[in-house]
Amino acid sequence: MSPTYGVNSSHHYATIIMDSDKEHILDLQEGRREKDLKTLLYLLSGQETLPDLNIVNMDMWKPYMNVIKEVAPQATIVHDNFHVVKKLTEAIDNTRKKELKNCDLLKFQKFNVLKNSENRSDQQKKLFTELAATNINTTKAWQVRENYKVLWSYINLNKETAKDLIKTWIDNSKIYAIEHVNKALNTIEAHIEGIADALMTRTSSGLHENTNGRIQSIVARARGFANFERFRINALFYYGNLQYNH
Repeated sequence: MSPTYGVNSSHHYATIIMDSDKEHILDLQEGRREKDLKTLLYLLSGQETLPDLNIVNMDMWKPYMNVIKEVAPQATIVHDNFHVVKKLTEAIDNTRKKELKNCDLLKFQKFNVLKNSENRSDQQKKLFTELAATNINTTKAWQVRENYKVLWSYINLNKETAKDLIKTWIDNSKIYAIEHVNKALNTIEAHIEGIADALMTRTSSGLHENTNGRIQSIVARARGFANFERFRINALFYYGNLQYNH
């Protein structure tokens, strides 16, 4: 993951590696370039190859993927539900922004159109139904995202079946011909192997993203950190599962 820790509106990125079976940080490295992840992996492993890496759950950030393919070619790279839904949610919001100037009903409805249906109040559901009746692309983009979530209700999938489900969903979604949605779909299609592996293995980054959110809350409370080392110390202190000798 790549949280920011900058001050005075200046964003600086850090690469964080977390244990997939637990909720704690292993370590952090400044930056999010290929060399940053590679440095961190070598520091953690103390060796030149990483035979113990089996599944690596990450977003679709190419520099990170390149490093894993080089350093641990035996590892399976997966892009789980969180990362795909995040990209589709961004597509919904970008579509909303594009249509906003020509659709008065969309005004002040940002959070409503981004929500899951079960989280809407009765009034929000009524407003969303009115929006959908106007046949705008924003609500269609929302439906594309919700249709993707249905794929995660399938269990015991093999790789080919998982890929077929994703391809069918992509083909059906492209029929809407929505610019920002199609851009997201093209990215997803390019990473179909990792997404299918996530569906097949039921891999989730829920714990990781929860910790990422809490790390960002540390940054917010501190109003940013003056340098990376201060950020690293705070993140490891709160979420690094450090062992202390009494």
